Amino acid sequence: MENMALAKNTGTVGLPKKLRGAILTMETAFYIIVIAILAAIAVSTLVDTDSAKRTTTTQEIEQIRTAAVQYKAFYVHDVNFSDGFPELFGYIEASDAVDSRRHGPFLAPNSQNGNDGRWTTSGAVDMWGNPYKFDSGTYEIYSTCGGADEEDQIRAYIGAQ
Repeated sequence: MENMALAKNTGTVGLPKKLRGAILTMETAFYIIVIAILAAIAVSTLVDTDSAKRTTTTQEIEQIRTAAVQYKAFYVHDVNFSDGFPELFGYIEASDAVDSRRHGPFLAPNSQNGNDGRWTTSGAVDMWGNPYKFDSGTYEIYSTCGGADEEDQIRAYIGAQ
């Protein structure tokens, strides 16, 4: 009677040694498969998140590029934008404009792509929290994409002065 109670509690007692080894092997394989599936899901989620950030950044750079081209068209002085492009959130006063009117703002804070507070009057930041940059040598707007190598950065040409 005592041996029966012990056999019920341990599960594999009383089974041949080869069968116990096979069950242990199957359990181990099952756990390895479950862990592999969870790892694949995690990696897939991380890759998709980065892809979505890059897509949003590309769209935002196009909006900044359009606003920068308009700004340059109305501003009489040479333009050298600051990181984050705070100039585009303000006005060009009539004294600095090509005509006698005040122009701007060229971008709105918290616009359709900045509802999360990344676009303010002090400038725009990308999906990684870094300000959009202006390269005065190449006249390009770009995002470092969270520290990506130069060939992985997203860039848009806005035209020379």
